[in-house]
Amino acid sequence: MARPGPVFACVLAALVLAACGKKGPPLPPAPRGPLAASSVEARQQGERVVVSFVLPAARGTSAAATIARSELVRVAYGPGGAPAADPDAFRRLGKVVAVGSAGPFEEGRALRLVDAPPSDGGGAAGSTLRYAVLLFDQRGRSSPLAIARDLVVAEAAPGPNGLRGEPTADGVRLSWEAVPGATYNLYRATPGEETPLRPIHDRPLSTGDYLDASAPVGARFVYTVRVVIGEPPPFIEGADSAPLEIEVVDRFPPMPPQGLVAVQEGPAVRLFWDPSAERDLGGYRLYRRDGAGEAWRRIGPDLIDRPLFRDEVVAVGQTLGYRLTALDRATPPNESVPSDTVEIEVASEPEAGSEGQP
Repeated sequence: MARPGPVFACVLAALVLAACGKKGPPLPPAPRGPLAASSVEARQQGERVVVSFVLPAARGTSAAATIARSELVRVAYGPGGAPAADPDAFRRLGKVVAVGSAGPFEEGRALRLVDAPPSDGGGAAGSTLRYAVLLFDQRGRSSPLAIARDLVVAEAAPGPNGLRGEPTADGVRLSWEAVPGATYNLYRATPGEETPLRPIHDRPLSTGDYLDASAPVGARFVYTVRVVIGEPPPFIEGADSAPLEIEVVDRFPPMPPQGLVAVQEGPAVRLFWDPSAERDLGGYRLYRRDGAGEAWRRIGPDLIDRPLFRDEVVAVGQTLGYRLTALDRATPPNESVPSDTVEIEVASEPEAGSEGQP
């Protein structure tokens, strides 16, 4: 039998491959624009609305896939009840009210866009505002809509008056003119930084004062306070108060240490005391005098970091006095007044458990 020629063999192979292929419905093209933003929240601050969101990971590795800008789209509904869910509302009724192009557009970074104030009548008290965020890459391709929870506009409230504060030994003490029955949110930022989205406390404050015990010493902060109009979500607040800038300067020495005890331990004297509870404790300094009426001199390291010390430079027959101070972490450190004094006589053969007494 004659073998098939090369042309016939190629045709036969093509038919076999075609017969093996699987057919099905055509697939939609893969999305090419950015992923949607996440954690989208709308909040009223006085007359403006601030919408915050978190940037997603890049969809691809090419430079064209990186995010170039963001847009805030708003649909406004007049007073008179909650509007129905409408997936097509942004296409039919949406209005771009803010555009953001300042980077860097990095994964996980929180950004915000501001509708301040709604200028087309959609921001009247009782209106419902529905916001969505769109992201665009370098080629202008858009992400899916990321929609925030509806916000019902409240009557704008002015910022509280009289915000003032001062550093204390326990932190920054702040106060303002409070209105009976009102609650407040207090915010802290570094100079030049945007006001954080979350206040520095867990729940709205029912009084016009607050101790910021977490403010680190040596830093400078800007504080603002707002009246709370509606419980989140979403946040509904009044306008910012006048900002207050404070440098957290520590001029307050710690309390003196307590419970100092001296015990002879062989040819040395062991000293220990109660740990200080100061929030900014830097360490301790120990002082000794070699007999009544003698001058006090510091012994040991400049800062003792634990509440104990062994004094090995002693001689039999000496009557030694000890006292100590506490220091904080300020620059330069603030030093407490001295603790109570304890005295101990160094014996040649110390009795077991012999202790110095105040």
